[in-house]
Amino acid sequence: MFFASAFWALLPTVAHELGRNATLYGLLLTVFGAGAVLGAFVLQRTRSLVSSDALLTVGTTIFAAALWGVTAFHSLVLLSAAILLGGAAWTAIISLMTTVMQNLAPDWVRARAMAVFMLVYMGTWTAGSAFWGYVAGRQGTHFSLITAAIGTAVCPILVLISRLPDTPVDLGAWDHWGKPMLVGEVDPSQGPVLVTVEYEVEPRKADEFLEALHKFARVRRRDGASRWGVYRDTEHPARYVETFIVESWVEHLRQHERLTRGDRELEENVGRFESKPIKVRHFIYARSKRGRH
Repeated sequence: MFFASAFWALLPTVAHELGRNATLYGLLLTVFGAGAVLGAFVLQRTRSLVSSDALLTVGTTIFAAALWGVTAFHSLVLLSAAILLGGAAWTAIISLMTTVMQNLAPDWVRARAMAVFMLVYMGTWTAGSAFWGYVAGRQGTHFSLITAAIGTAVCPILVLISRLPDTPVDLGAWDHWGKPMLVGEVDPSQGPVLVTVEYEVEPRKADEFLEALHKFARVRRRDGASRWGVYRDTEHPARYVETFIVESWVEHLRQHERLTRGDRELEENVGRFESKPIKVRHFIYARSKRGRH
C-alpha cells in the first residue's frame, strides 16, 4: 500500500504534465473505475482456480507495471490501458486481502481485526501519499513513480516469507470446557483470576508434551491469558502444572467462548500425552476489606 499510494498521489500531476485540464483527470479516474469492475469480474472467475499467493503475486506485478506505464506512456490510449489494468489489479488485491483478513479472524474479534486492518491500510496510504509527493517535489514525478513501481514489483517476495492460507479455517465456537464450578456468588468484575491446569505425563513423553503445550500457549494468550507458564512438580516428576492469569472472572468466562474448532487439533495434541484426567482450578485474587491490597 505504501508504494501503491504513489498512483493516487501523483495521478493529478501526471494529468497536468500532459497539458490537459481537469477533464482528463476525471477521464483517467473513470478508466480506473472501469478497470476495478473488470477486476471484480475476473477475480470471481479465477478465485477458485488459483491460490491466494498466486493471485496476490499477479495482481501486485500488474499494478507495478501500471505504475511504470503511467510515467512511461504519453499517448492517451496507452496511458488509459495502463490505468485500466491498474484498476483491475487494485480491486483484486484489496478484495483478496479483505477476504483473507475476515476469514482468519474469529467472530469475537473480527470487528476489531478489520478495524486494525483499515487503520493500517488508510494510515499507510496517507503516509505514502505524503512521502511520494515530497519525493516528486524534490526529484520529479517520473523518478517518484518509477521508484514506487520498483518497490511494488519487489513486494511479491514477501509471499515466500508469509503465505496466505487457501484452506478455510473453522473458526466456529468450540465451547466444550463448560462453565467453571462455583461455590457461592462471584462478582464478574473480580480479578485477576489465576487458572491452573494439572497434567500427569509419562517421563518418556515429557519433551513432546511440553512442545505441544507451548504451541497451545499461543491460543491461551490470544484468548486473553497473560503470564503463561508451565512448571514441573519437584516431588512428582510426572506432574506438570500450567498456569496463566486472566484479567477478571467475566474475561475468563469469555475465554471459554473464544476457543474455536480450528484450535481443536492443538488442544487434542496436548491431551494425547495425559496419563490421567487433567485437574483445573481457579483462584480469584483475594483483597483485604480494609485495604486496597
